[in-house]
Formats: sequence, C-alpha cells, structure tokens
Amino acid sequence: MPSVSKTDLLGLAVRRGVLAKRRMPPLCIIYHSTGSGPWSRSKADPARFPTPFDAALWLYLFAMLDCPHVLICGETGRKARLCPDNLGARHVGSAEHRRYRHRSESTYWKGLFPGRESPIELVGGRLWASHSVNNVSLGVEVAPAREGPRRPWKDLVYPVLAEQAREWVSLYQIPVDAEYNLTHFEAHPVARTSELGRPYDTVEGQFDKGRLLRLLAAGGS
Repeated sequence: MPSVSKTDLLGLAVRRGVLAKRRMPPLCIIYHSTGSGPWSRSKADPARFPTPFDAALWLYLFAMLDCPHVLICGETGRKARLCPDNLGARHVGSAEHRRYRHRSESTYWKGLFPGRESPIELVGGRLWASHSVNNVSLGVEVAPAREGPRRPWKDLVYPVLAEQAREWVSLYQIPVDAEYNLTHFEAHPVARTSELGRPYDTVEGQFDKGRLLRLLAAGGS
C-alpha cells in the first residue's frame, strides 16, 4: 500500500505512532462531517481559524488522536492528507457495535439498504467482522462551510471527493456501490442517530452520496 509522502501533513496520531498497520487492504470508504466543533472554533476565533477547515486541520494535527485519512474543506474543496492508507486511522468508534448482531436497524436505515437488517451485513458481511470499521476502511472528513455545520457541502467539494475516492477505488478495487461508500451514520447508526431517530454525520441533505457515486461511475468530475 502507498506510504505517506514527505509533502503530506501527518496527524497527531500518526506522529505519535498509535495507529496499527493494516493486515489487509481497505475494503470500503467512510465519509464524515467534522460536525460543529471546528465551525464553532472558526466562528469564535476567525483570525486564528479563518475557516472551519483550518480549525479542523489544527485539531487533527495538534489536539486529537482521532483523525481521517483525508480532510476536505466543505466550501472550497481544499484537501489535506493526514494519514497513510496502510494505517487504520481512528475515525469510527466501536462502542456498542455488538448490538447489531442481536437487533435489526430502524426503518429509516433499512430504507437506505433494502433487504439488509443491520450494518454487519454491509461490505459483504465484513464491515464489523474484525470488531472495528477502522481496520477495513478509509476515512474522509469534510469540514463544514462557514454558513453553518449542517449546511450542504458546496459544489466544489464533489470533484475533490470523486478524485480521492477514484484513487482508492482503483488502488484497492473498492466497488462503486452504496454499500462500500458509507457515511458514518450508515456504518454505525447506534453511534450516529439523534434522539429523534434521524442521522447525523452526515445530517440529511448535507452530502449527496448519489451524486458522488454517479461521478465515480462516469469516471469524471
């Protein structure tokens, strides 16, 4: 698998050596929103953090051991590589994942994956097989636009997302399919469902996954 280059920014978790090397190539891609934290930091201190992307980048470089492989600005499409592919970046927690073996998911979740009962059936039944999504996935975080943490990602984001996903699809033969390109909520709904039963990370209307999959299928941007 490709290693990190000298021009890449290394996340704090990588520099401290706390991430394990993969035992097998990644099988899927997980797409996240960074949420309101970076947006709030940018709003409170715009001189230090002109955009939520700048705030998120600082957090992953200097404050948090959790990080994605790639961070993208939800406004401009600016991108930073934070972790090499051959390491299992910490971007999806594992708390309560065993519940999926004993219960079916909500009607809302099952509407996204007809015929499936829970995330353990995704990625050919391998998403949670090793008890950690991080072992089998690559993670992309998208920082929100300055308009607000729940606003849709701008048009400029999709060519960058497609370019990154296309690189991984080609390298690791990841299918261009909704089951192998998942939001955090889709992969781990127990951890990313609101009290009202709706998804967050990403919130409804924020990320057009169908648009991304169409770009990938067409081979263009």
